[in-house]
Amino acid sequence: MLGIAGWLAIILILLLASLGFALVALKWKHQEPGLIEAQALGSPQLAASDADLVSQIIANEKATWEATKNKDGSVLAAFLAEDYKEVSANGVRGKPEAIKSLEEGVVTDYWMDDVRVAEHDKQVAVITYKVRIEGIYKGQRFPTKSYYTTSIWMNRDGKWQAVLTWAPT
Repeated sequence: MLGIAGWLAIILILLLASLGFALVALKWKHQEPGLIEAQALGSPQLAASDADLVSQIIANEKATWEATKNKDGSVLAAFLAEDYKEVSANGVRGKPEAIKSLEEGVVTDYWMDDVRVAEHDKQVAVITYKVRIEGIYKGQRFPTKSYYTTSIWMNRDGKWQAVLTWAPT
Protein backbone atom coordinates (compact mmCIF):
# COMPACT_ATOMS: atom_id res chain seq x y z
CA MET A 1 0.00 0.00 0.00
CA LEU A 2 1.13 3.47 -0.77
CA GLY A 3 1.22 6.02 2.00
CA ILE A 4 0.21 9.63 1.63
CA ALA A 5 3.70 10.58 0.47
CA GLY A 6 3.59 7.93 -2.26
CA TRP A 7 0.22 9.13 -3.55
CA LEU A 8 1.39 12.75 -3.45
CA ALA A 9 4.46 11.77 -5.48
CA ILE A 10 2.28 10.02 -8.07
CA ILE A 11 -0.03 13.02 -8.28
CA LEU A 12 2.97 15.35 -8.70
CA ILE A 13 4.38 13.17 -11.48
CA LEU A 14 1.05 13.09 -13.29
CA LEU A 15 0.68 16.86 -12.90
CA LEU A 16 4.17 17.41 -14.33
CA ALA A 17 3.40 15.09 -17.24
CA SER A 18 0.13 16.94 -17.86
CA LEU A 19 1.97 20.25 -17.78
CA GLY A 20 4.48 18.88 -20.28
CA PHE A 21 1.69 17.75 -22.58
CA ALA A 22 -0.03 21.14 -22.29
CA LEU A 23 3.17 23.03 -23.05
CA VAL A 24 3.92 20.84 -26.05
CA ALA A 25 0.35 21.20 -27.35
CA LEU A 26 0.46 24.95 -26.89
CA LYS A 27 3.80 25.27 -28.63
CA TRP A 28 2.73 23.11 -31.60
CA LYS A 29 -0.71 24.74 -31.83
CA HIS A 30 0.72 28.22 -32.17
CA GLN A 31 3.48 27.10 -34.55
CA GLU A 32 5.93 29.61 -33.17
CA PRO A 33 8.42 31.10 -35.64
CA GLY A 34 11.04 28.74 -34.20
CA LEU A 35 9.18 25.68 -35.53
CA ILE A 36 9.85 24.36 -39.01
CA GLU A 37 8.82 21.21 -40.83
CA ALA A 38 11.55 18.58 -40.77
CA GLN A 39 11.36 16.46 -43.90
CA ALA A 40 13.87 13.88 -42.69
CA LEU A 41 11.97 13.24 -39.46
CA GLY A 42 8.53 13.68 -40.93
CA SER A 43 7.47 15.83 -37.99
CA PRO A 44 7.78 19.39 -36.64
CA GLN A 45 11.19 20.27 -35.33
CA LEU A 46 12.75 23.29 -33.70
CA ALA A 47 14.54 25.90 -35.80
CA ALA A 48 18.01 25.21 -37.16
CA SER A 49 19.70 26.80 -34.12
CA ASP A 50 18.01 24.14 -32.01
CA ALA A 51 18.39 21.29 -34.52
CA ASP A 52 21.36 19.88 -32.59
CA LEU A 53 19.25 19.63 -29.45
CA VAL A 54 16.43 17.91 -31.33
CA SER A 55 18.91 15.41 -32.80
CA GLN A 56 20.46 14.83 -29.40
CA ILE A 57 17.12 14.19 -27.66
CA ILE A 58 16.03 11.79 -30.42
CA ALA A 59 19.41 10.02 -30.27
CA ASN A 60 19.18 9.77 -26.46
CA GLU A 61 15.66 8.32 -26.65
CA LYS A 62 16.80 5.78 -29.26
CA ALA A 63 19.80 4.94 -27.07
CA THR A 64 17.45 4.02 -24.21
CA TRP A 65 15.58 1.68 -26.58
CA GLU A 66 18.88 0.17 -27.80
CA ALA A 67 20.02 -0.35 -24.21
CA THR A 68 16.70 -2.06 -23.49
CA LYS A 69 17.00 -4.19 -26.62
CA ASN A 70 20.60 -5.13 -25.73
CA LYS A 71 19.74 -5.59 -22.03
CA ASP A 72 22.51 -3.14 -21.15
CA GLY A 73 21.66 -1.77 -17.72
CA SER A 74 24.78 0.40 -17.45
CA VAL A 75 23.97 2.29 -20.66
CA LEU A 76 20.34 2.67 -19.64
CA ALA A 77 21.39 3.91 -16.20
CA ALA A 78 23.57 6.61 -17.78
CA PHE A 79 20.54 8.13 -19.54
CA LEU A 80 18.11 7.94 -16.61
CA ALA A 81 18.19 10.59 -13.88
CA GLU A 82 18.45 9.37 -10.30
CA ASP A 83 14.90 10.64 -9.70
CA TYR A 84 13.58 9.09 -12.94
CA LYS A 85 9.98 7.87 -12.95
CA GLU A 86 8.22 5.67 -15.47
CA VAL A 87 4.42 5.74 -15.55
CA SER A 88 2.59 2.91 -17.31
CA ALA A 89 -0.39 0.62 -16.95
CA ASN A 90 1.78 -1.36 -14.53
CA GLY A 91 2.10 1.62 -12.17
CA VAL A 92 4.92 3.99 -11.33
CA ARG A 93 8.47 2.79 -10.99
CA GLY A 94 11.81 4.44 -10.48
CA LYS A 95 15.24 4.05 -12.02
CA PRO A 96 16.22 0.87 -10.12
CA GLU A 97 12.99 -0.89 -11.14
CA ALA A 98 13.33 0.26 -14.75
CA ILE A 99 16.83 -1.22 -14.94
CA LYS A 100 15.79 -4.41 -13.16
CA SER A 101 12.94 -4.87 -15.66
CA LEU A 102 15.57 -5.63 -18.32
CA GLU A 103 15.75 -9.12 -16.76
CA GLU A 104 12.05 -9.79 -17.34
CA GLY A 105 11.79 -9.31 -21.09
CA VAL A 106 13.52 -8.88 -24.39
CA VAL A 107 12.74 -6.19 -26.93
CA THR A 108 13.70 -7.83 -30.21
CA ASP A 109 12.88 -4.79 -32.34
CA TYR A 110 11.28 -1.35 -32.20
CA TRP A 111 10.31 1.41 -34.61
CA MET A 112 9.75 5.07 -33.80
CA ASP A 113 7.41 7.19 -35.92
CA ASP A 114 5.76 10.62 -35.72
CA VAL A 115 8.63 11.91 -33.56
CA ARG A 116 8.21 15.41 -32.13
CA VAL A 117 10.53 17.31 -29.83
CA ALA A 118 9.75 20.56 -28.04
CA GLU A 119 12.24 22.50 -25.96
CA HIS A 120 11.29 24.57 -22.94
CA ASP A 121 13.63 27.20 -21.45
CA LYS A 122 16.84 25.46 -22.64
CA GLN A 123 16.68 23.04 -19.70
CA VAL A 124 13.68 20.83 -20.50
CA ALA A 125 12.79 18.95 -23.68
CA VAL A 126 9.72 16.82 -24.31
CA ILE A 127 9.74 14.06 -26.93
CA THR A 128 6.56 12.35 -28.08
CA TYR A 129 6.36 9.58 -30.64
CA LYS A 130 4.61 6.44 -31.71
CA VAL A 131 6.62 3.32 -31.00
CA ARG A 132 6.00 -0.20 -32.23
CA ILE A 133 7.75 -2.95 -30.32
CA GLU A 134 8.26 -6.68 -30.69
CA GLY A 135 9.65 -8.93 -28.02
CA ILE A 136 9.38 -11.54 -25.33
CA TYR A 137 8.18 -11.00 -21.77
CA LYS A 138 8.67 -13.65 -19.10
CA GLY A 139 9.25 -16.29 -21.78
CA GLN A 140 6.19 -15.46 -23.89
CA ARG A 141 6.32 -13.62 -27.20
CA PHE A 142 4.04 -10.63 -26.95
CA PRO A 143 2.09 -9.34 -29.93
CA THR A 144 3.62 -6.48 -31.86
CA LYS A 145 2.07 -3.41 -30.33
CA SER A 146 2.12 0.29 -31.17
CA TYR A 147 1.46 3.12 -28.76
CA TYR A 148 2.30 6.76 -28.23
CA THR A 149 4.77 7.61 -25.53
CA THR A 150 6.27 10.74 -24.04
CA SER A 151 9.57 11.34 -22.27
CA ILE A 152 10.70 14.46 -20.48
CA TRP A 153 14.42 15.16 -20.60
CA MET A 154 16.21 17.71 -18.40
CA ASN A 155 19.59 19.31 -18.85
CA ARG A 156 21.40 18.79 -15.57
CA ASP A 157 24.91 20.17 -15.42
CA GLY A 158 25.25 19.94 -19.21
CA LYS A 159 23.98 16.35 -19.42
CA TRP A 160 20.53 15.53 -20.79
CA GLN A 161 18.80 12.88 -18.68
CA ALA A 162 15.34 11.33 -18.86
CA VAL A 163 13.33 12.27 -15.77
CA LEU A 164 9.89 10.95 -16.73
CA THR A 165 8.50 8.52 -19.27
CA TRP A 166 4.81 7.99 -19.78
CA ALA A 167 4.19 4.76 -21.65
CA PRO A 168 0.60 3.60 -21.71
CA THR A 169 0.45 -0.06 -22.59
